[in-house]
Order: sequence, then C-alpha cells, then structure tokens
Amino acid sequence: MAVHPKHLSICSGIGSIDLGLQAALGVKSVGYIERDAFAAAVLVARMEEQAMDVAPIWDDLESFESATWSECVD
Repeated sequence: MAVHPKHLSICSGIGSIDLGLQAALGVKSVGYIERDAFAAAVLVARMEEQAMDVAPIWDDLESFESATWSECVD
C-alpha cells in the first residue's frame, strides 16, 4: 500500500497547484487556506465533485493555528 504525502495548501486559489500535486505525486491535501470568497467557492465545488481532497478551508492565514496542524503534514 502506497503512502501518500500530505500537505496544507496555503493561498490555495482555485486549487490548480493542489490538483497538479495530486495527479503527479499522489499528494493529499489536509486543509486549504484561501481568503478570496470566489476561489474558496471553487474549492468547495471541486470537493463536492470529488476532484479534490475534502478538507477544511480557512479564510485567514494570520489566525490559522499552524501548531495544531504541524503533525498532520509531511
């Protein structure tokens, strides 16, 4: 069984880089940080379509609790 690296997507935009990492390397996203409402809505739509990993979306990088997630990413 292959182990997939996990990452936290910061300044995710519409998830293009995440989709590329997923397709090329099998990287799994454990969370997204994106403040733009339109881009976050695209992320949600892609999760609903099962094109992207389902994970929470935060809208504020400054208040994101990074210590909580440090053990969840590679």
